Amino acid sequence: MNPHRDPRHIEDMVRKYGTPLYIYDTKVLQSQAVSLQDALGGAALYYSLKANPNKHVVETLRKAGCRVEVASKGELERALEAGYSPTDIIFIGPGKTVEELRRASEVGIQYFVVDSEDELQLLSEQTTVREILLRVNPDFEASGGKLTMSGGKPKQFGVERAQVGNFVGRARKLGLDVVGLHYYLGTRFLEASDLVQNTKSILEDAREIQRETDLELRMLDMGGGFGIPYFGVESDLDLNLLKTGIIDCIKQARAWFPKAELAFESGRYLTAECGRLVLQVLTTKTSYGTRFCVCDGGTNLNMAAIGVGGIGKRNFPSWCVRFDGDSTAKLEAGDQPVTVTGPLCTPDDVLLKDVQWSMVPKRGDLVVLDNVGAYGPSASPHSFLGHDYPTEVVV
Repeated sequence: MNPHRDPRHIEDMVRKYGTPLYIYDTKVLQSQAVSLQDALGGAALYYSLKANPNKHVVETLRKAGCRVEVASKGELERALEAGYSPTDIIFIGPGKTVEELRRASEVGIQYFVVDSEDELQLLSEQTTVREILLRVNPDFEASGGKLTMSGGKPKQFGVERAQVGNFVGRARKLGLDVVGLHYYLGTRFLEASDLVQNTKSILEDAREIQRETDLELRMLDMGGGFGIPYFGVESDLDLNLLKTGIIDCIKQARAWFPKAELAFESGRYLTAECGRLVLQVLTTKTSYGTRFCVCDGGTNLNMAAIGVGGIGKRNFPSWCVRFDGDSTAKLEAGDQPVTVTGPLCTPDDVLLKDVQWSMVPKRGDLVVLDNVGAYGPSASPHSFLGHDYPTEVVV
């Protein structure tokens, strides 16, 4: 048994830290980072800090060899606090303030990823930056994925494919040099074949852009979207198949772009499975035949668990721990589905619907949600109704 899934471990942590409680496992973080980097054929891997900005999580991934991408001044400062060299940081996002541009320029980050002509103008006027990456919104559809961010459709991200040439020309007139391209097609790809096909499509598009604009790429960020299985009907991403396909892509990329640094990004794959959320049952009740279990955290602590962000409303992996404050009581066999909610004043605050465990939960018991290390409290309305930020512990 994973020691961190042992009910006694959960009880010990709750006695020490209380609830609501997030627990992040550094061994899982390290394993995910090593495994994914091994599958990427020598390309650099950037951690998408938005997935989990906990300082110790970020430090762990830095030590595991990941670089980092940030999307705000706050994330930039967190990356620096976690020990990242500015030259290992790229700054993305469809809208950046003058303060963010100046601060990132002052510390000397590796690259800005630019999405608009307004940003070109600001970089030219407000910073000393001269080399940038261009985010492309390509006109081809991504294969697979749960939340797409390109495909020739209107998006706030990137420059539409037909305007790339004009954009490069505009940058040159402003004294800026587009030295690389950035793509991000979508998220939660679970099939290796989809990820490989998307990478091939990106390489072909980047080659066409290089020909059209006379660019000599020094950086090609191919995005990622590496998924993890949240639900029983889903399977793990096959890293062996991914590695076989990506290695071929990397060989082709090195032939087409011999001077380019090649990179991918990941947030969810690196962090989701390291996280566990522990809640305490405040009350139970039956309403019109449905048994409810109301806990001390819900939507305010994890928006993804209620179906926000391309996940869809299905139950995350979960389990229940009998907790009486002093000892582990004998478990009762569950004979009825339970719907688990948070304490918020909205009917949408449902974490788990009609879940059936090996015990009937009662007041004081602990509800544990697994695979919640990505897009947890920092991506949720944690202060809604005046609730506090949950305790986060890294083990």
